Amino acid sequence: CVAYVKGEPMKKSLLFEALPADRIAAALKAVREGQDADTASMPTVKAADWTAVKELPAPAGAVEWKAVADNAPAAKGVLGKTPIPLTGKAANVQRILFSRPDIGQAAVLVVPEAAGLSARQQVRVERYDLTDGKHLGGADLFAAEFPKEMPGRPQSTATLDADLSPDGAMIAVREPKTGKRIDVWSMAEGKHVVGWLPYEKEGDGRVHWFAFLDAKHLLTLGGVGKLTLWEIPECKALYTVAFVRDLPALSAGRKYLAAFTGSNFEVLEAATGERVGQLFRPNAQGAQATAYSRDGRELAAVLTTAEGLRLVRWDAVTGAVKDEFAVSPGGNELEWCGPDHILFGSTLFDLKLKWPIALYTLPGLGRAATTSPDGRYWFAAARNPNAPPLLSAQTLPDDATRQLATQAAGGNAKVVLAPGMAVKVSVQGAAPGADAEAYHRDIATRQNQHLQSLGFKIAADAPLTLTLQIQPSRDTGQMRTYKEIGRLRQNIDVHVIEVTVVATLTDAGGAVVWTQKNNSQPPVMASVNTAEGFQEGLNKVVWSMAAGWAGAAAPPSVLIRTGAGVEALPRSVMLTGDH
Repeated sequence: CVAYVKGEPMKKSLLFEALPADRIAAALKAVREGQDADTASMPTVKAADWTAVKELPAPAGAVEWKAVADNAPAAKGVLGKTPIPLTGKAANVQRILFSRPDIGQAAVLVVPEAAGLSARQQVRVERYDLTDGKHLGGADLFAAEFPKEMPGRPQSTATLDADLSPDGAMIAVREPKTGKRIDVWSMAEGKHVVGWLPYEKEGDGRVHWFAFLDAKHLLTLGGVGKLTLWEIPECKALYTVAFVRDLPALSAGRKYLAAFTGSNFEVLEAATGERVGQLFRPNAQGAQATAYSRDGRELAAVLTTAEGLRLVRWDAVTGAVKDEFAVSPGGNELEWCGPDHILFGSTLFDLKLKWPIALYTLPGLGRAATTSPDGRYWFAAARNPNAPPLLSAQTLPDDATRQLATQAAGGNAKVVLAPGMAVKVSVQGAAPGADAEAYHRDIATRQNQHLQSLGFKIAADAPLTLTLQIQPSRDTGQMRTYKEIGRLRQNIDVHVIEVTVVATLTDAGGAVVWTQKNNSQPPVMASVNTAEGFQEGLNKVVWSMAAGWAGAAAPPSVLIRTGAGVEALPRSVMLTGDH
């Protein structure tokens, strides 16, 4: 038994909790047998069977194009006619998965908060029919400790990765703490089917990606770029290739897989690993996100290139590049929303205009799905984090955003600023020290690079001017005490100064079309060069912060002038659902 104190200040309680003797015994037994104590309470792993695996060679040379359009099946009736009430709390929803559209089911993974001293959290799956909203039952899967970061990915929020088989019969989940183990459960029976370590003897052993082809076959990707197709529940490796970099993508019907090699995409027949096509973009260095369209006729990817981040589209029937344009960083999720729009992270892009047109947020706490059974955007949310969430779907773009984009495309709204247009940068005003020219030049260089990364051109004769006006520092009249971290631990009192920067975008006639202001003050914690005294060193930190903001300040990606005035895109839009 252990005693501990819990609660808010002035309301603390002394609690007593019995330690779980069975779990302690299981963990000790696992360690003595050379096993992982973290998974001691889970069913015994099955040994991976590599005896008959077909090791395919790395791609060499061109390959004849054989891939055809692989579309998703038609939906079983109208899905999500009304919001579907989910069990549990909105804060506990971890993952939303979908079966094939013709099956029309959703699996929702929920993870309640840990109780008492234990850091272990129970993972549970709930199943729903998307046509009538009925709850089809659920099952407790396993309990585990969740890390604060994704295994092998520092500073990334830990999530529970899972996949639902296309027929909705099986669910596969990656063990969250180490990321090395895959377990499969039967959805109908709620029973554990098998668990294994796909890459136990490969590098760090982590599984970076996995997906079902059907209820009996699962693809996994290891940290050394090793892609393997498994037969389950036998855990028999059927084929493996070792050239995949970054995360691959399956076509809508799960017939093809697009795998980035480090320079181009190889299109593989997912069931055999046979090369059936190649997709190229010169100077491609990495794939941040990749997705096939629902009709299987296009592939889109956000690529890191020598020219910056680019969203590239290929014809998935011929392999030809259809289009590309610059985008800003947005995560590693890419989802098609109809033939003319694609969602990168939370930002929706119009593929005809090549613009970001909307930034979508949830209507409360919850979770957005990363796939869709019908081309709409699905999410579960509740305004109260302790309330049961509603599973809803929304057609994107929303009506107001669609109208603005239609006006711009039809010439009924004047485009003031858009990617591809030229901008001139002018830095003016105050600077620290004697060399104001060097301070201003550094800001201009950074700002030019930033605008170019967003898809704008830089030209000295551009009709649009981005002016960064830096005001002289001022004493706010406030005092602040800093405590030195180190041997002396002195208390140092300083004057709080403030440096204001005003960013303004003007058109050829000098009219202001956008403006933004930032006030920089000393941070709560700072590394200060005290050679000239702490006050002077801290002042330099503030001037450096002002330069950092000025070098990255940028107007919205798009500005259009309508009868109502100047509108900025992307619009910030809260999701409401189609209901």
